[in-house]
Amino acid sequence: MVSRRDGVIVSVKNRVYLAAALAVFLVVAACGQGPVTPEPPSSLEQSPEQSPEQSPEQSPAATAVNDIVLPTWRYVNSGWAEPVDGGSAAAFTQELRTFVITNQQEFDAFNAGFTLRLSRGTSLSLARIEFENSILLAAYYLWRPVQGDPLSVVGFSVNGNRATVEMELEDQPQGRLRPYLMAPLRIVAVEKDMFPAGETIEFVFKLDGEPVSTVTAAID
Repeated sequence: MVSRRDGVIVSVKNRVYLAAALAVFLVVAACGQGPVTPEPPSSLEQSPEQSPEQSPEQSPAATAVNDIVLPTWRYVNSGWAEPVDGGSAAAFTQELRTFVITNQQEFDAFNAGFTLRLSRGTSLSLARIEFENSILLAAYYLWRPVQGDPLSVVGFSVNGNRATVEMELEDQPQGRLRPYLMAPLRIVAVEKDMFPAGETIEFVFKLDGEPVSTVTAAID
């Protein structure tokens, strides 16, 4: 006959054996598993470099740069001039005088036709006149009250032997108004390789969208 004391001892031993067996089972089960393979990161965990929305080709900054269209002409000079024959033009004359200058001799003759009272060109812009590679498009307007810089080139295109020069004349330019009349002047340069080599080109000058003058020049 087993005493109460002996029964308690047997019960404790059985619990110890059961706990040991369970521990062994867990160790064996863990050893039987293969190596753990990490899951690929979700789309939310991708780095910025891997996100298609961040690619350089589709970024807003790159799109903005690609949309910029540079003009086909280069600024040379602007200002106000008094033409040598200005005395023969009435005070209410409204006339755009236009010039296509292809060499230094023509440029010297153009400059001799007026006295430049105000120039906004710089030594850099004026020094970049290279007639081997470019020509000048020039115009001045009789007459305007001296104020701001109202005459500008806003477009230029070439179609075969015909070139179009788009100009604008502001009615209310910015700047202090002075109580005398002069001719606003604008000079720009364009590259010779825009034209058919060795051909005569017809330059049509438009002012505020309307054709006002045509100059024919041979481009060497």
